[in-house]
Amino acid sequence: METPELNLTVAGRPVPTACDRIGAGPDALLLPALSTISARAEMRALAASLGTEYRCLVPDWPGFGARPRVRVPLAPETFHAFLDALLDAAPGPYALGVAAGHAAGYLVAAARRRPRAFERLVLVAGDRRHDPGDLGAGRRQVRQVEPDLIVDRLRAVVQVDEVAGHRRQGSQREVIWRQD
Repeated sequence: METPELNLTVAGRPVPTACDRIGAGPDALLLPALSTISARAEMRALAASLGTEYRCLVPDWPGFGARPRVRVPLAPETFHAFLDALLDAAPGPYALGVAAGHAAGYLVAAARRRPRAFERLVLVAGDRRHDPGDLGAGRRQVRQVEPDLIVDRLRAVVQVDEVAGHRRQGSQREVIWRQD
């Protein structure tokens, strides 16, 4: 694994962005979920599993991650601008774009703005549950999902030929978009 730092400009400010590069093969962009504990480290196990077939780029979102953060407005416009700056610095094309949780909408929007940047998109919904023993303390427990299970699911998904028609194949939870 290498961790280069991309020097991006977001909302008029320099935003040094740490990105893990894991694996070999066609490029893939993996975006962690946006949350108070968001960090690229969340995607490392998935990137390691996908790394047998893809060269994964896993960035930290601006204002998130383990490194010191540049202060930028945490607003939708900032996250759209961040993805545009990231795709300017590392344009792909990407055989695969994977986004978890709220990052999914930003990835879809970036793919619409740059129709040739991604061959396929995979949107992963988070799966959280409350542990009855922790409810009184107001704490949540996150159920871990094995990366190999996610990779197996990604491989099993059928490609959809059109984005605009929102034609689904597979279950309601498994949709993959391919842009022509």
